[in-house]
Amino acid sequence: TNHRGWTYATEKPSSVRTVFEGRVAHIDRLPEYGPLVVIDHGDHFYTVYAGLSQIQVKEGETVKEGRQLGLTGISPFDGKLGVYF
Repeated sequence: TNHRGWTYATEKPSSVRTVFEGRVAHIDRLPEYGPLVVIDHGDHFYTVYAGLSQIQVKEGETVKEGRQLGLTGISPFDGKLGVYF
């Protein structure tokens, strides 16, 4: 897979919030990404939040902009605390 996102570091476990309203399209744990949430914002636009330590949404759930999805965890790419977006 291509890694076209960014890792945002945090000093302590922090809230991860969705950037736009959408539907939780997929929740999984992938070897390269760790625990992740995929939000479908419509019109073929998706956001991925990976490396989470905790997930607080359910697949199929509609989420508003700013809704907490979970907490930052260990980034799968650099081993630091944060979220891969």
